[in-house]
Amino acid sequence: MSLRKYQLERYVNLTTYIPHDAIQAHQAKSQVLLLFVNNVPSAKGIVTGKIFEYLRARRPILALAPTDGDLANIITETNTGKTIGFTDTSTLKKELLAYFDAFQKENLHVNSKDIKKYHRKNLTSELAKLLNS
Repeated sequence: MSLRKYQLERYVNLTTYIPHDAIQAHQAKSQVLLLFVNNVPSAKGIVTGKIFEYLRARRPILALAPTDGDLANIITETNTGKTIGFTDTSTLKKELLAYFDAFQKENLHVNSKDIKKYHRKNLTSELAKLLNS
């Protein structure tokens, strides 16, 4: 296992299944939240529902997704993390090391902004306005 090979086991907690109602507490305690989008032709338009949970957790998000896609726009707009392209291994390594360095210095924070815009009630209200027009 790579964790063992690179002596990273002490920095990773592997957990089994967690019921959905307990997930938010785990997300809020996480150091970095990983978000993956499938590498498919429609990837730029994919906004996984997980992003909304991650925004509420107010933890740094590291997304592997198109850097010019809708998900990247949300992460940039809310200042909640970084989006890295599927094959950009050098940037991925740089960002992981930066997060790890901040973690070791106990300075791993996110200064999110405008996340209320993406709350379920606000999004539903916007959809209702659109449907009513």
